[in-house]
Amino acid sequence: MYLIGGIDEAGRGCVIGPMVMYGVCVSREREPDLQRIGVKDSKQLSPQRREKLAKLIREIVHSVKEVIISPQEIDLESLNVISLKKSSVIINSLNPDLVFLDAPVRGSGLQKYHRSIQWLIENKEIEICAENKADEKYPTVAAASILAKVKRDAEIHNLRKIYGDFGSGYPSDPKTKKFIQKYLSTDSPFPSIFRLKWATLRRTYKKVEQKNILEDL
Repeated sequence: MYLIGGIDEAGRGCVIGPMVMYGVCVSREREPDLQRIGVKDSKQLSPQRREKLAKLIREIVHSVKEVIISPQEIDLESLNVISLKKSSVIINSLNPDLVFLDAPVRGSGLQKYHRSIQWLIENKEIEICAENKADEKYPTVAAASILAKVKRDAEIHNLRKIYGDFGSGYPSDPKTKKFIQKYLSTDSPFPSIFRLKWATLRRTYKKVEQKNILEDL
């Protein structure tokens, strides 16, 4: 059986919550079924449509691999390095014949990204295709993006039950901004759902560097 893989993530640009990566593998014979059910880039779909498609995707694909990266792990190294390492974990688990990845780099960085993935994976016979906007081109990547987005939304929903409604967790979200300002205006430590050492948070909220932002749960 010839297996085609796809890898994508959700929550890369957030300041709150985890990043979720998914990989899927589908047989070459069943890949057209992903297009038939209407799989596309998750950003082009409503939450309700993503939920419905996620169930159908799992019925079509041969295998699935989920990786959840916590804010604490994201604080330790760059997202590009994390993406490389976790993509290799997913590829090693699924072991496809061909895999498409939505690469987070552009231009000359694409070739380096490709070489790094090839070096990290165990099965050197796997054909790798790393491209920008791969979720708009390849059904398996689009399927992975839908599963990742559905899981990320579920994770955020559960966190909001605990910490209150902080919105989407993206720095452009007014609810997220208000939630962050709440901690900046008090002596309360930032909870561990924040990506505390991430440059985006520090650039946007300079006071973060002046606070004790670690909290032990």
